[in-house]
Amino acid sequence: MHLTPMKPAKLDLEKASHKQRLDEWFEDPNYVAEPKLDGCHYFNNAGKILSPQISRKTNEPVDKTNNFPHLVEGFLKANLGEAILDGEIYYPHEHKSYGATKITGCGAEEAVRRQQEQGWISFGVFDILRDPKGNWLYETPWRKRRELLEQIMQRLTKEEPCYHLVPVKRNRKRKFFEDVLKQGGEGVVLKYVNGLYIPGKRPMGNWIKLKTTMTDDVVILSFDPPEREYTGKAPENWPYWENGTPVTKNYYHGLIGSIAFGKYTKDGEMVYLGSCTGISDSMRKEFTENQDEYVGSVMEIKAMELTEDGKYRHPNFVRLHPDKNPHECVIEQEQELTKEAQGV
Repeated sequence: MHLTPMKPAKLDLEKASHKQRLDEWFEDPNYVAEPKLDGCHYFNNAGKILSPQISRKTNEPVDKTNNFPHLVEGFLKANLGEAILDGEIYYPHEHKSYGATKITGCGAEEAVRRQQEQGWISFGVFDILRDPKGNWLYETPWRKRRELLEQIMQRLTKEEPCYHLVPVKRNRKRKFFEDVLKQGGEGVVLKYVNGLYIPGKRPMGNWIKLKTTMTDDVVILSFDPPEREYTGKAPENWPYWENGTPVTKNYYHGLIGSIAFGKYTKDGEMVYLGSCTGISDSMRKEFTENQDEYVGSVMEIKAMELTEDGKYRHPNFVRLHPDKNPHECVIEQEQELTKEAQGV
């Protein structure tokens, strides 16, 4: 059975109705708040460290068990049997996922070598999907799952301190959210204490993800071609094919992929800062048919934050900004650019 994580619903804090609901959830004792760990999502499935992503080669979950021998050994010593833990591979001292990605993204031998040099990575556990006896817990309310998880984690952390139980805040949740952001954290997840675990879904009112966002005006530099090969789920049911290969919808219809953008330095030189997605179908068609008209114009993007090299993390298109002069889009002092970020 392939494990599919439940996904927190996203809240648009610019909508008045969502703001009102958020106020209600912050005050509701039936909701708790968890800090959102900025790492890589994995399951510990009976001692195997498995990604939610499915390998195209094996059609099985990507297996990174050998990358983390300390986590496997601790799980086995705690005698947790068939338990499945849901959590994040991360470094607790980091507020960015860079370090975790460097460990999960390489082979087992290199992953172990890197951890021996910079410290063993942690597994932050926030849910349990199956108990040690093999009983599935999808139909069990979160509060019951949490009680069992707290008992299990007491055993597990004694055997391996790199396992961490993600804490929950039951009161003063708004202040907790603000404190997480002030400390550089990614955000929080509000969880309904009677909510069930629904794989692959985003049930509004069950889990709600609150994250940091920023907006900025940038200059459109060019339009990237779309990815050709489709790598998503259930390729056998995908409607777009070319020469026996599933291809992306944008490639099939001859549409653009992402939008390359940048800003000017104070000396008037253009600097490439990345590419954004989040484009509606209608805007994608408009950009495809009239690319020359839009290159050099201004658009607004939203992103999680600025990265260490001055780029934008997870940028998405918001809207065109035709009333703004492109030369007003100037890199601020806090955007400290590396040489790799220079040029188009």
